[in-house]
Amino acid sequence: MATIEQVPGELDITVIQGDDLSIQLTEAVNYSGYTFVASVHEINGADITAQTSMITSAAASTIQIDFPSTLTEALAVTTDEGSHTWRCVYTDLATATRTWVGGAFTVLTKL
Repeated sequence: MATIEQVPGELDITVIQGDDLSIQLTEAVNYSGYTFVASVHEINGADITAQTSMITSAAASTIQIDFPSTLTEALAVTTDEGSHTWRCVYTDLATATRTWVGGAFTVLTKL
């Protein structure tokens, strides 16, 4: 029997509460014309959506994901890894939607 598996890549993130966080992810795929949205999901299940990610270089297939300080400031400090989660979802040219990458989103107290 064949098995089909379509699961997102896993990338855990740790950030200091109130800090800006910018991540560049590169994959050998041409994402020209795709739309990417990243979101953080709090302990209570509420979504706080980060700004829409942009392809900074279609040739290099680099996706820029920005979590602004206003988003990380609004998140509760986590005492257990995995108390928050995040994900990045894309919509391709054929309007198919797929969760691309995600994982735990740990927020540490300000120094």
